[in-house]
Amino acid sequence: MKENFKQPIGLTQAEVEQRIKEGKVNRAVNDQAKTTWQIIKENTFTYFNLIFLIKAISRISLTHLKTKLSISKFVRLRYITPLLSLQVFNNVHSIS
Repeated sequence: MKENFKQPIGLTQAEVEQRIKEGKVNRAVNDQAKTTWQIIKENTFTYFNLIFLIKAISRISLTHLKTKLSISKFVRLRYITPLLSLQVFNNVHSIS
């Protein structure tokens, strides 16, 4: 039968010292994490969001223009058209 023999796990102390002399040690990478502002900027200012911004601006401006045109049409029908018809009526009576 096999004997229960425990093999050493990992490096021996001599191997560790040898690797330290060779410069084969683990060092932390000086990789700075992104700041909160960088993460927000990268995820907010995208081409996809730019398209939606353009759509929103155009929809708001067109709605505003439509409202202005509706109001001007109302003003024209309510106030200007009767004045024009009175003027035409007066011109017709003055000719005859």
